Amino acid sequence: MRQHHIPFGLTAALNDGRLNAWHLTIYFALVELFKRSNQDGPFSISRKKVMELSRIKAAPTYHKYINELQNLGYIQYHPSYHPKKGSSVRLVFRI
Repeated sequence: MRQHHIPFGLTAALNDGRLNAWHLTIYFALVELFKRSNQDGPFSISRKKVMELSRIKAAPTYHKYINELQNLGYIQYHPSYHPKKGSSVRLVFRI
């Protein structure tokens, strides 16, 4: 069922003038990790994997744009400060 909602979330993100290329590359990386997780709710991510998929090289850039995606309502992000435990993300799809 979640597969049905993914195109709507991507369409909303692509049409949102507040988002730039950095927002979109991170968002698309999160969508890909969501699909790989085979979960319907929150899923675990690592900064390293998101940065790799989105081709972002600097941690400050990652943190800036993932926090902005949260502030704009595209994701719910709960960082983990544990070195082995991933952060939790939930994609908020807009229809």
